[in-house]
Parts: sequence; structure tokens; C-alpha cells
Amino acid sequence: DAMLGSKVAERLRKTIAATPSPTGETVTVSIGITDNTDYPADLKILLERADIALYKAKFQGRNRTIIEPAPKTNI
Repeated sequence: DAMLGSKVAERLRKTIAATPSPTGETVTVSIGITDNTDYPADLKILLERADIALYKAKFQGRNRTIIEPAPKTNI
């Protein structure tokens, strides 16, 4: 479930940002989230969508979590 994954990712992101690094610099992380409910057996599609979400997070300013929704299908 992408919403649960997003909550876990946000807790992780905030913990990392709040933890001092050995150099004293703030460390941030961008995280891409998706789920596999529409293509449960296709790991390649899952990783591609997570990668899209990651790059959206970086493009929107870094240090954030983005969910990549399932693609629209014509049924």
C-alpha cells in the first residue's frame, strides 16, 4: 500500500534530517514510493515507477517523499 509506504518513508526522512552527521552537515533524503497492485508480478514496472517518483521528489526541491500513482488504464 503506497500510503503506508509513504508514512514509513516520511518517518525515515524526518529521522535522517534530524540526525547530525559526523561532519555536522544536515543530511537529507528524497524517496520515491509506488505500489504494485496493478502489476503485482512485474518488478520492472514497479522499479520504474518508484524511480519516476524519486526524480519528481528531487526535481521538486529534494528532501521529500513522492508517491507515483498507478497509470491510468483504458478499460
